[in-house]
Amino acid sequence: MKKIFSALLCVFFSLAGMAQANKFTATLNPFSFAERDGGFTPGIGYNINSRLAIYADLGVIFFSAGQYSGDVIETNKSLGYKIKPAIRFYLKENKIQSGGFIELEGMYKRVTYHAVNEVDVLDNNGDIAYTYIGGYKVKKDVYGFNFKIGNRLFFDKEKKLGLDLYIGLGSRTKKFETSGLPVAARFDDDIFSDVNIFNFFWQSGRTISLPAGAKLFYNF
Repeated sequence: MKKIFSALLCVFFSLAGMAQANKFTATLNPFSFAERDGGFTPGIGYNINSRLAIYADLGVIFFSAGQYSGDVIETNKSLGYKIKPAIRFYLKENKIQSGGFIELEGMYKRVTYHAVNEVDVLDNNGDIAYTYIGGYKVKKDVYGFNFKIGNRLFFDKEKKLGLDLYIGLGSRTKKFETSGLPVAARFDDDIFSDVNIFNFFWQSGRTISLPAGAKLFYNF
């Protein structure tokens, strides 16, 4: 997965060098505030030719919302970032790059959560010695890729302002690390959640990604 993401980044910056004399596009995801790791996500795109374009979303994450157990009370102090480079191919050849498209998107996200909870601390025999009650940090790394299909719609006659609609399918991998806990503390990936449908948000490993949404854009 990391090799695929690294290769996609290399292709993105190589194509960017070819696009110096072409128009570019500014984008904004208006729904990034509604994501589980929410924030502000602007982006930029380069038109390589009448069918090929490259994009990159650069997001800042400053809060998290979700279904947590009652002991976790400081997850609003989340802070992180995300990077999403993408290569897009338009199905119809035209200068304004409108209509349907397919897109291969890479993604990397890092978020640090501030949490307060009860965590068991084990002795040398693996038994619970005592329960730690206090604050600590959880760092989450997520990386993956998505294959998306979509359609570009314009709001004006000049073909400047519009909306990209898309759905897709992909894969992502999550990893968690903790800091600020006693050395022998036992940390489970789902320590934040009771048993509910939101547990997958805190579980390590590879999962299916189902992106869907819309992005505002403006052509310069």
